[in-house]
Amino acid sequence: MITTAQKENVLELLDKLDDRDFAIVYGMISNMLSLDDIETADDYKAYQESTKESVFTRHEDLLKELL
Repeated sequence: MITTAQKENVLELLDKLDDRDFAIVYGMISNMLSLDDIETADDYKAYQESTKESVFTRHEDLLKELL
């Protein structure tokens, strides 16, 4: 289980990243989490669309997905 202090540390580190680095980190994490859900071609298309949109969100959405 992730503690509140650990969540705050992650938020602090993510805030220090510029947009490009944040997008890279976010993409790597979301890929790891999302690939398990892909079973069909339609799932993959939906995954691609959600990835395009999600790269532009900030750390609050990332933490919600991780937890």
